[in-house]
Amino acid sequence: DLMLVKPNPYPLRSYVDFEEMVEERRLDPIASIAEILNKLRQGEHIWIQIIIQPNGNLTKLHEEGEKVLAKLLGRTEEKKTGFGESAIASLGESAMLLVGQTQGEEEKKEDVMGPAEWRLSPGEREILEQIEQKTSKTAYDTLVRFVYIGRNDVFNKANIPALFGFFRLFNTFNLNSFKPNSKTLPKKSFIYFRKIRLHFRKMRIVQWYKWRRALPGRITPAYQLNVEELATIFHLPGLIVKAPLMPRVETRRPPPPP
Repeated sequence: DLMLVKPNPYPLRSYVDFEEMVEERRLDPIASIAEILNKLRQGEHIWIQIIIQPNGNLTKLHEEGEKVLAKLLGRTEEKKTGFGESAIASLGESAMLLVGQTQGEEEKKEDVMGPAEWRLSPGEREILEQIEQKTSKTAYDTLVRFVYIGRNDVFNKANIPALFGFFRLFNTFNLNSFKPNSKTLPKKSFIYFRKIRLHFRKMRIVQWYKWRRALPGRITPAYQLNVEELATIFHLPGLIVKAPLMPRVETRRPPPPP
């Protein structure tokens, strides 16, 4: 299973970032996975599954984005206070007035540095813009995972890092990225019946993959991806996909009927 490194509001790299406006060409990430699939031999299988479902709370991602933006800008959230807390706060303000540190003097000190938006670097401004763009689009609860199966005589471990390399194409250092969930990797145990336990762990992964469900115990919680990110990860490969090993079927375009 794949997870997100940062919270949901941070976006992945989308198809907009793969377009080079200077040379007017597009780089399709599907080309890399197409090459991997076309090199498979008989007895090898690579399955990639993207489970999406609508969330009951349509504003969930937007609310999370507002919290992340407030944290980045250094804004404090207004909390509802009860009668006791408001009384304590008023006593504290009275004590501050006696000392001479009034609220007006504190505001003047803050105004010297200016608002938080002025102190942001160009990279931080770009992060804020990207978060606002992601949270403005429709998002779905998503789970991305893949399975590689092969007979012993054709099993090639090099296909596993190649698959991770495909998903790394959507990663960015300053925003979000995919990472493998180590709990879903079939590992050998250090107790008795290691081979048998490893075999059943592999079969469990395949079975739950077929059922299109998360592994028991919600080992990988669902995360929010918007329509732009989902369209980047999965789409039908077009003519711009430069994969020499991918066979293409030539078709004729007949005229319309009378």
